[in-house]
Formats: sequence, C-alpha cells, structure tokens
Amino acid sequence: MPSTQFHPPRNGTSSVTASSIATAKNAFWKEYYQAKNPFYNNIVFAVFILANIIAAVPFRFPILIPRKLSNAFLIVLRALRVMPPKRDDDDDNNGNGNGNVESSWVRLNLPMNIVTAPLGANILLLAVRAIDKQDVLLGIFGDMHVSVPIRPFDIVALFISLAYITMSIDASGLTRYLAFKVLQWGGKAGHRLFFLLYAFFFVLGGIFGNNIVILSGTSFLAYMTRVSSNIVHPRAWIYAQFAVANIASAIFVTSSPANLILAAAFGIKFIDYTANMVVPVIATATVLFPFLLYIIFADESLIPRSIEMHELPDEARARRLVNPNIPHARDHVDEHEHELANDEHDRLRRLEETMNPFVDKGGAVFGVVTMVAALSAILAFGNLTYAHGVSNPVSLVTLPIAFTMFSRDLVFGWYHRKETRQIAQRARQDAAPTSRLDRGPATLVSLAKDAFVWLQETFPTATAAVVNLPFALVPYSFSMFILVDALRNYKWLALFSSAWSKWSDMTGIVGSMGGMGFLSVVLCNCAGTNIGATILLGKVIAFWDPAQPLHDRTFWGTVYSLALGVNYGAFSTAFSASQAGLLWRDILAQKHIRVGRLDFARENLPIISTAMFVGVTVLLGQMYLTKDNLVEATLMEPQEQPALAAL
Repeated sequence: MPSTQFHPPRNGTSSVTASSIATAKNAFWKEYYQAKNPFYNNIVFAVFILANIIAAVPFRFPILIPRKLSNAFLIVLRALRVMPPKRDDDDDNNGNGNGNVESSWVRLNLPMNIVTAPLGANILLLAVRAIDKQDVLLGIFGDMHVSVPIRPFDIVALFISLAYITMSIDASGLTRYLAFKVLQWGGKAGHRLFFLLYAFFFVLGGIFGNNIVILSGTSFLAYMTRVSSNIVHPRAWIYAQFAVANIASAIFVTSSPANLILAAAFGIKFIDYTANMVVPVIATATVLFPFLLYIIFADESLIPRSIEMHELPDEARARRLVNPNIPHARDHVDEHEHELANDEHDRLRRLEETMNPFVDKGGAVFGVVTMVAALSAILAFGNLTYAHGVSNPVSLVTLPIAFTMFSRDLVFGWYHRKETRQIAQRARQDAAPTSRLDRGPATLVSLAKDAFVWLQETFPTATAAVVNLPFALVPYSFSMFILVDALRNYKWLALFSSAWSKWSDMTGIVGSMGGMGFLSVVLCNCAGTNIGATILLGKVIAFWDPAQPLHDRTFWGTVYSLALGVNYGAFSTAFSASQAGLLWRDILAQKHIRVGRLDFARENLPIISTAMFVGVTVLLGQMYLTKDNLVEATLMEPQEQPALAAL
C-alpha cells in the first residue's frame, strides 16, 4: 500500500523539476485510487453509468441565478454592445412586461445530452483525480507505443472529412434528383415504388453512409407522402427508409464511425471487413423487404397498390430552379412552416420540391468523383496500414481530398456570388421588406448573424455542408474513449470480460455470436449511442480470456456480430441509439411528422428482431464456411493484436 505521504523523486541532484514532481504526484494518486481505494472504483463505474443514462434520455437541468445578478450581467453585455439594447417589452427586475411580478430568480436550462453528459463525467473524474491528463491524451490521440495504435483523433478526422464530401454531394441536390428519378420509374404502382425507393436508399446508404439518406431521403419522403392523395400516413415509408439506411451502413468501414473503431481495434483490413459483412447485410435487406411490405405495413392506407399524386402545374415546371441552400430562396417558408402547413401555397411548394428538384450538376459530378477517389485511397492505404503495421493515420489521405472538395465549393460559390446574392436579396425583400429598418445599432450578436447570412449567400453549398456535419460526435467520441479507458484502469473491463468468457464457454459459437448481437443492440440504447457501445464491447472482446481454446470462427464471428449489432441497433428502441436517429427525428418534426418514443420502439421492435436474426444466422453459416476451426492465436499474443496492445 502506498504511503499516505507524497515524497518527491530523488535522482542524486539537489533539485527536482516541477514536471517531475507533477508526474510523480499523478502516478502516486493514480496507484492509490486504482489499487487501494475501492470507493473510487465504484465512483468511476457509477459516473460511467450515469453519463450513459443521461445521454440516452437527455433533459435540461435547471440552474437558478439571482435576477439582480442576471440583469447586471445583461446590462454589461449591452453596454459592451454584445447584445442588442433592451426593448420596451423586455422583462425587468419587477415584471415581465404584462404587469406580472417576476420571481427573484432566473432559471437557466443546461442541456444534458450526448455531448454534455460524457464531457461532464470526464470533468468530474478529473476533479476527483480518478483520471489524469495522460488518460485524457490517450483517449484523444491513442497509445503511440503499439505497432498499429487505435487513434480516436484519426478515426474522428477520417469520418468528418468523408462526411463533408457526403454533405457537399447532398447540398448539390443529387440525392433529391435521384429520388425524383426513382419516383418517376416507380410511377403510380405503390408496391413497385416502395421497392425502388427501398433499393435506392440501400445502395445510397452502402456507398455514402446513412447520413446522406437521412438528410435528403427523409425530407423527400415527407413531401412525397404529403402530396399523395391516398397515402394516409408516411409511417411505412419513413421506417423502412431509416432501417435500410442503417443496414446498408454496415457494409463498408467508411460508412460509419462505429465501423472505423472496430477496424482499428482489431486490425481488420478494409477489404476483409466488407468481404465478411456484405453477404449478411444483403441477406438482411432481402428478407426484410417482404416482411415490411406484406406483414408489418400490410395496409392499403400506408402502401397503396396505386398511388395518386397531385400534378405539378405547367407554370411551376417552367419556373427557373433556385438553389434551396440560398437564404430565403423558397419564399422564406421554412421559418414559418407551422403557419403554412395547410396552405395551398405551401402544398404547391412541397409538390414543386418533390417533382422539380434543383441539382447542381457540376457539383454533383465533382463530389461523386471525389468520393470515389477518397474511398479508393482509403481502401489502399487502410489495407497497407493494417496488413504491414504502418502507423500513419488514414486521415492523412482523406483530409486533403475533403479539402479539395471544400475548396471547389468555395471557388464555385465565389464565382457565382453576384447571382446568389441577388436571389437572396429579392427573396428577402419580398418576405420582409421593412425588416432591416429598425434593427438599431450593430452588436456582436447582429454582426455574427449577418456574417452567417453572408456566408450562406456567398458560399451556399459549402455553408450548408458544414452546418450539417455531425460535430456533436467529436466531443462525444473522445469522452467515451476516455471513460471506457477509465473502466479498464479500475479493472471493470476485466470483470465484464470475465463474465463474457464464462458465457462463451457455456454457449459456444452460437451463444457468442447471438449474445454479442443482442448485447450490442441493447447497449446502443443504453450506452449513449452505437459509438459508445462499440468502444465498450470492443474492449470487452479484447480482454476475452476463455477457459477453453478460442477458435478462429468463434472470435471473428463475435467481432462481426458486434458490427451487425451496432449498425442495426440504430433502429431499435431509442432515437439516441445513433446520431442518425436524432437527426431523423428532428427532420421529421420540422416537416410536421411527430414520432413519439413509444411509437418508435413499437414499430422498430419487430424490424430489429427480424434483421438481427437473419443477419447473425447468415453470418454464423458464413463463419462455418470461411473460417477454420483453429485456435485464434492473436488473442494469445497481445503484441500482435492492436486492440490488446492498446489496452
């Protein structure tokens, strides 16, 4: 047991440096907390559980501030011209402008969600010295002392760079245009159109990931079902789209950050990952389609045999198409959709967006070529990295390619800036001709708003792509890596892995694959998102220490079952099971389609059950056909296994 007194290191010199003292202190307290104080073991576990519960069920935490202090702070901000001057209808110390007496406290609501909850958990653990600066750095940059380290920073940079290319393609209008073409091919035959859209979203999600399907596909379906006169509710179309988009994202490593984490953790070559996942995924999508069409949504009011679509007037077809990314380009309706939901003008606009979509052909072609180049480079570079132990991060390839796409969007926007600014100015004047007359003096807030509008008007495609990037995944991913690493330091991962090893010994390959598939889906809903589930269960597998020899097909079957579960788990019982689920819900809410939590779980339970059963069953058969029944040596030699070496 370490002494309760800290003694600075002695190296034979008369003085020690501040850094050496700090390092020794951190080592002392870390040893004390981890090995000799079970209270801190429980603290780390409790904080981890609490952070994941909050991430799964977000809420707003009220903070009460004295009104006098709040008003004094606002006065200072107004004096510094950070905020606009106080209006006559603003509340003051004694009232709210309506004659009602206000409380002496001001309530501020702190959002507790997938960003703030894990981040706050790490701050708390740092405050009580359960983790230190070195743990934080390892959670962000990874351990550089292993041959092929898991680099969280590289994984996040790789995904964000690919996401920008995807969002730029989406902002060009290509997705909406292709969906419109599918709508034309489907014609009025409801079942044929349902199949074509299902296949289209599957192909699109497999190549570009689920984000592009969620962003444009959800809006398209909301409009399409609304302009149809005999589709009573869009439930069948939107749930099928959400499910197939997440199923397809399991095929390629680059389609999901969860896939990137798994490939890095177990040293899987990108082409090997796809080779093992493509058959179970295609089988799942194939079996799921008739299940959705003839069992789950077998209702003529949901998927009619013949769809009756409203016709777009000739004058609307002849109208010049305008880039919807330009502010106010669509008559300023997006900010007031709740007032125009039943208006004839709004119905016509929805019909026009569905039947006559805008597409920037040059941007779309450039984006597709850029994405193909990025995926080809990733495939070659990723195989080199994991096959030969090269430690260069894969994001070194994707970041320059994404920057090329970003530069093209900036140059194109600047070249056409006069045209886009004129469109925005005319639309703004038509919407609110006197809106800029009573703005008052400029403030920091107003300047920031004006700067953002200027960016939208000058670089509409680049701005739309950047705004839609999943930046929330950045702090969440780093925080989860740090939290799971804390569980490892305090021996919790060893405990979890011991329980998993006992289960595997009792049930064999069937229990291992089925159990991992079940656990991964459950933890997607309980561990924040599927990223949290991937990080946690990936390290549990890395600690796997069975009593009997672990065979090749059992080990890799379990790993790929985890890959199926963390992708399919997005369409299970909670929106927060994935970032895509939260985005899907928000887009539907903007289109006046409300999906409750219970409705989401009720509709998805039979879908996820069928998908996981088919996927794991096909994967099990594939493991028997493609993997030898030999002892998995990589787990016995940690220096050759990146996941174990990093742990």
